[in-house]
Amino acid sequence: MLLYVLTHHVEQDVQVPSGAQLGLTQLFNPNTSEFFALLNEWIRVCDSDHIICQHDDDALTMPTRLIDVSDHMRLIETATIEPSRYVALSHCWGPLQKHERFCTYNWNVAQRKAAIEFDALPRTFRDAVTVTRGLSVKYIWIDSLCIIQDDEDDWQSEASKMEQVFSAAYCTIGASAAKSSLQGFLADRIPRSVVKVPNDVSRSIYACVDIDDFQSDVELSPLNSRGWVLQERALSRRTIFFTSTQVYWECGAGIHCETLAVLKK
Repeated sequence: MLLYVLTHHVEQDVQVPSGAQLGLTQLFNPNTSEFFALLNEWIRVCDSDHIICQHDDDALTMPTRLIDVSDHMRLIETATIEPSRYVALSHCWGPLQKHERFCTYNWNVAQRKAAIEFDALPRTFRDAVTVTRGLSVKYIWIDSLCIIQDDEDDWQSEASKMEQVFSAAYCTIGASAAKSSLQGFLADRIPRSVVKVPNDVSRSIYACVDIDDFQSDVELSPLNSRGWVLQERALSRRTIFFTSTQVYWECGAGIHCETLAVLKK
């Protein structure tokens, strides 16, 4: 199956073959201004046009703790700050050894509140911080860091607030392709082969293989093997899924692909 696309030079009145999608032949590499411009445009459109997704920022609620992703990155108690937007991370911990897990414990919680070195984070967490900064959001919630893992009372208390954590998040990052916190989800894309389609107009039309497969990329992804992910996805008002092929946006109004195609739920 081919996905027919127009370059940015093509005028809107060009006739495209029946059944073809308009979109991008080549995706932007992550951590570029163009890449984050697309993510922020999805959020802007969702905020302005989707009544079903709109949220009252005057009634913001926050988890007990968040990670401040500013230059002085650290764990904070939200009781000490004004109500603010935050991003939530939905991810797989993976089959890691105890020493490979980057968590908050009773013995290091004071250290986490003093500072967290970006380079010390496992790759999935670094990527999540990078995306949060790219969305111009100051805070992120990551379960292994924002819940004190060896404190049974704290774990039980925070686990009972999962509905609030994900439903109140500005958006959720779904690390779909990452099998563990060590793997990460931001990587340069493999360019697709592109061919020029003969036509009788002055502008050029190009075609490439269709890579839009939400079922395989998201529904059958490593992330969806987690028991809690269904709850996290259902509670989130919008999620950006980072898969091995592209990024997908899901909100109450539908699903968008990084290729610029729109999928029906």
